[in-house]
Amino acid sequence: MANPFSRTIRSLNADGFKPNLIGLGLAVILFLGWIIWFFGASVIVTELAVKSSVINDEKIEAIFLKSHSRRISRGQTAWLRIDNSAESTLPKIIPAKVSSIKKSKTNDNQVIVELVRVWEKPYYKLEDKEDVIVTIEIGSISPAQFLAKTTGLFTSSWEAKLGI
Repeated sequence: MANPFSRTIRSLNADGFKPNLIGLGLAVILFLGWIIWFFGASVIVTELAVKSSVINDEKIEAIFLKSHSRRISRGQTAWLRIDNSAESTLPKIIPAKVSSIKKSKTNDNQVIVELVRVWEKPYYKLEDKEDVIVTIEIGSISPAQFLAKTTGLFTSSWEAKLGI
């Protein structure tokens, strides 16, 4: 019985592997790009305030848990988010800096963090009764470190980097 043409040496020589090699090369480049991103990208880690209040147009007081206070220090970047802005349906984000950290007089498990606004344009005037959500940037980690932390691997090195 004769071999069909698709199984002969002549047919294998006629078919090129160029498309397969190009596809494999593109897949390797994509995979290398993903690996570089996975180990080199930066994910910002933040702390969210339990409660916050506007003292005046320039100062905001936020209450954080005491267990999170060792990661908060003067000069750190903070973000004030105002959801009830009458100008638009989108929340207003205002930059701020940590100016001081005090122990709470009423609760031993909390600390009071004073924040000072950073000048932004256009200037948005804060009202005394306005609801403000405060987040403070405490550090940054790579997606690989984040995955290791969430799965319980290498926690000591990740915590040391953030000062936990």
